[in-house]
Amino acid sequence: MISIPGRIPAARVVLAAALMLESAGAPMAGSVDPLVQVSGPSLFADCMADLPQGGINFAGSEVEPWVAVNPVDPLNIVGTWQQDRWNNGGARGLAVGVSLDGGRTFRTVVVPGLTRCTGGTFLRASDPWLSFGPDGTLHHIALAFTSGPGGFNGILANRSTDGGLTWSPPVVLAANSPPFFHDKETITADPHDPLFVYAVWDRLDFSRNLGPALFARSRTGGATWEPPRILYDPGFGNQTVGNQIVVLPDGALMNFFTEAIGNRLFLSYRRSEDRGATWAPGAGAFRVMTLTGRGAIDPDRRRPVRDAAFLFDVAVDPRTGALYIVTQRGGFADGVPIDQVGFTRSIDGGLSWSALATINRTPAEAGPLERQAFIPSVHVSGNGTIGVSYYDFRFNDPAPGALTDHWFIWCHPLASDCARPSRWREELRMTGASFDMLQAPFAGGLFVGDYVGLASAGADFIALFSQPHDGDPASAFSRRVFPDDPVDPRGAGYWSHQVRAHLLGRGRAGVPESLLREYLEDIRALYDPFDRVDGLADLDAVLAPPPPPAMRALAERQVLALLLNQASLRVPPFTEIRPGETLTEVIDGLIAVLGDPSSSFRSLEAAKDLAEAINEGVLPAG
Repeated sequence: MISIPGRIPAARVVLAAALMLESAGAPMAGSVDPLVQVSGPSLFADCMADLPQGGINFAGSEVEPWVAVNPVDPLNIVGTWQQDRWNNGGARGLAVGVSLDGGRTFRTVVVPGLTRCTGGTFLRASDPWLSFGPDGTLHHIALAFTSGPGGFNGILANRSTDGGLTWSPPVVLAANSPPFFHDKETITADPHDPLFVYAVWDRLDFSRNLGPALFARSRTGGATWEPPRILYDPGFGNQTVGNQIVVLPDGALMNFFTEAIGNRLFLSYRRSEDRGATWAPGAGAFRVMTLTGRGAIDPDRRRPVRDAAFLFDVAVDPRTGALYIVTQRGGFADGVPIDQVGFTRSIDGGLSWSALATINRTPAEAGPLERQAFIPSVHVSGNGTIGVSYYDFRFNDPAPGALTDHWFIWCHPLASDCARPSRWREELRMTGASFDMLQAPFAGGLFVGDYVGLASAGADFIALFSQPHDGDPASAFSRRVFPDDPVDPRGAGYWSHQVRAHLLGRGRAGVPESLLREYLEDIRALYDPFDRVDGLADLDAVLAPPPPPAMRALAERQVLALLLNQASLRVPPFTEIRPGETLTEVIDGLIAVLGDPSSSFRSLEAAKDLAEAINEGVLPAG
C-alpha cells in the first residue's frame, strides 16, 4: 500500500497512487560509452607451477568478474577475475583491472600471495570479490586450494590503499584440509566505518554432511581479522552457499544466502544489529522465497551453461534502505522449461517482499531456448536508480554457434513501481556484437562466471562481464551506462509543444495523445480549477493563454504543467520539494490559491513562480 506523508486529501492520495502504479511517461533511451576490453594477454602464460593438479587449462581466459568503484575517487574503478581457468576447478591466479580515468583505460595487476603462480603456496584460486571502504581502502577476498591427498584450502584477504595498484600480502581468514572445504566467499566493507570489514562464506564438511555459513570480521580496516565463527548452520544434510552481506543505512547487516534443505532451495537471510556480534533470528533464518532456477542450456548444441541457477544477487539503496534481489526464475516458454530474470524488493528491511516479477526484456517472439536469460546482477546508483544486467540468446540463429549477448535494464523507484515488469525501461546492449557461448571455457558447463559485476559511479553504472571473442576463450569487458533520468521535470513550454504537435500535426510529439488525454482526465476529475479543461484544444488554451495573459492565467498555465509533470511521473508525487513537504502537498497549496476567487495578485504570482521553478527543475531553497 502506498502512503504519502502529511495531511493530504484522500482524492489526492488516490491520484498519486494510481499514477505511481499505472502511468508511464514517454520512454527515453539511455546511452553507453564505448565498450572497453579490461583484461589482456594471460599474466601466467609461462607458469607451470600448477600443472601437478591436472586438467585442461583455458589459457588466456578471464572469467567471473566483479567490480567496485572508489567512493573517495569515482574515477578509480577496479574489477577482479579468475585468470586462466581450469576445467576441473579454480584458476592459475586472480587479477584486477585498475582504472584511474573512469573506465576509459585499465591496467592489469596480479593479486599476490594466493597461488604458486602469484607467489603463494596454493595451486589454484577462485571466487574473486572486492569492496571499497568509505576511506578508499580496497578489500579483496579469494578462495585458494590444492586438491588431492594432502590438499589444503582456505579463504584469503588482501587489501590495497592506492586504489588497487599495489596489494598487501594476504591474511588467511580460515584454512583446512579435507574433509573440510571453504567455498563461495564474499567481502563487504562497512560503508559507515572504514575500520569494519565483513567476510562470509560456506564451509563444507564432507565427513559429517554439513555446510554452515562462516563469518569473519575485521575491526582494523582489514589489517587483522577475528577468528571465523558459524553465522548459521542449517543442520545435517543441508548447506548454505552464495553468502553475501549488505549494510543498511542504519548500520544493520543482512547476510543473504541460498539455503539447501534436502532437495529444496530457499533464498534466506539473517540480520545483525551490532555489526555481526550477534545474529537474528535465534538459531533459524528468515526465508524470502523458494529458488526455482533450473540452469540455462545453449540453444545450439544443448550443452549446459554454468550460471546462477541456484544463486542470486542483492543490492541495497544506501539512502532509503530498500532491498532488491535478482535471481534466475524457472518457467516455461511454449512448454519448454527455461530460466528468466526474477526481481523482488523489500521496503521494510526484509519483513515483506514483493511478488517475484520476471523483468528481462528478451523478445517474446524469440524461440523458447533463445528466451533464456541468466546470470543476473543488480545494483543501485547514487540517485536511487536500480540497474540489472543479464545474458540471453535472443540473436541466436540456425548457423553453428550459440550467439549470446549481455544486456542492461533500469527502473527508478520514485518514478515507477519497479515490482511491475512493464515499469522497467528499455534495454541497452552491453556487448558490441553477439559472441559464441560455445567458445567459453567448459568447467561444469559453459562458463563465463557464476556471477558478473555491476557497480555505479554517481548516477552512472559500470558493467563488467566476461565473453569469448576472436578465438579467445573469454576476456573481461567493461561499459559505462548512462540511464535516462525519469524525474527530470518539463516546463510548460514542453507540454504546450506536445499539445500542439497533436492538435496541428506538426513537430515531434514525445507523449502519445492517448496518454495526454489520460493525464488530463485524472486532473479534471480531482482538481476543481481545471474541471473545465476537456480535450487537447482546451488544454492548449490553458497551457498557452493568448496575450495579454492575466496573472491567474499564467499561474494556471504553470500549475497545469506541474500536474502533467506529476501525472507523467516527471516529478513523482513522493518527491520532497522542500524539507518535509512532498510535491502532492505543494500542489494542494497551489490549488487552494487558484480555487479562491479572492486570491491576490501577489499570491497568484507566488503560485506561478513556485510551479514554474519546479517545472524548470529549479526547486525552491526553503
